[in-house]
Amino acid sequence: MSVGARTVLLVPSLAGTCIDLDSIERTFEVTVIAADDLFFIQEGAIIVSTAALDELRYRLGLGEDSPLNSFRMTGDHWEICFEKNRFVLSDAIGMWYLAEFLSRPGKALNPVELENARTGIAARSSTSGMGEAFDEDARREYKRTLADISARIAEAERNNDAGTLETLQTEQYEILSQLQKDTGRNGKARVFTDESKSRKNVRQAVNRDIKRIAEHHVDLAEHLTRAFKGNAMCYSPDDVPAWEG
Repeated sequence: MSVGARTVLLVPSLAGTCIDLDSIERTFEVTVIAADDLFFIQEGAIIVSTAALDELRYRLGLGEDSPLNSFRMTGDHWEICFEKNRFVLSDAIGMWYLAEFLSRPGKALNPVELENARTGIAARSSTSGMGEAFDEDARREYKRTLADISARIAEAERNNDAGTLETLQTEQYEILSQLQKDTGRNGKARVFTDESKSRKNVRQAVNRDIKRIAEHHVDLAEHLTRAFKGNAMCYSPDDVPAWEG
C-alpha cells in the first residue's frame, strides 16, 4: 500500500530475522512494518498497537519530529519506546514499579506505599517496627552456645583433633557473623521495619525487569541502572528524557 509518496510493505512478522532492514528500505524506498508488531489480539478482538502506529507515522514523516519515549501498558503487555527503538514485554511486577518511577523523575517514592498501591493491601507504616532480629532469650541462647563451642574448641586443641577443631571453628564463625549482621552499632538488636522489607521487594522486582529489558534494549537497561543509584527509591538520571505515559 502507499501513503503519500511512500510505499508501506506490510509483512506477517520480522521476528527472528537477521536482514538489514535499513538497507532494504533505502534501496527500494519502502517502509517495512510487521503485522505482529502493529496488531495484537485481546479478548478475541484485533487491537492496533498505538506505540507501533506512532512509530509508523514518524517513519512516514507524518508525526512529530521524533518519536516520544514511552512506557505504557497495553492489554496484557508493556509497549516501550526509547531513543526510537520500540519493543514489547510481558507484564510483571517490576514493570509496574518502573512505570511509577518514570512518571515521577527525581521524586523519592515510599516503598511501603508503592506496594500498597500495587496490591491494594494496606501494610504498617514505613516507620513501624516488625520486631528485633533477636530477643533476650535468643541472646542468652547465643551466649550459651558460643560458650559451649569455645569449651569444645579448647578440648579439641588439647587432643590435637584437627577435624573436630575445624568444624567447631566454622560453626563459631557462622554464629558470630550472623550476630554481627543482626546487631546495630549500639550493640542492640537491629529492628526490621516494613520499609526495609518493602524496599528489598521493590528493588528486586525492578532489577529483575531491567535484566529483561536488557535482552531487548541494552541502552535503556543501562540508562535505568544508572538512574537508580544504590538502593534509592528514586528514578534520578543525570539527564531526564521526556517520557510519555
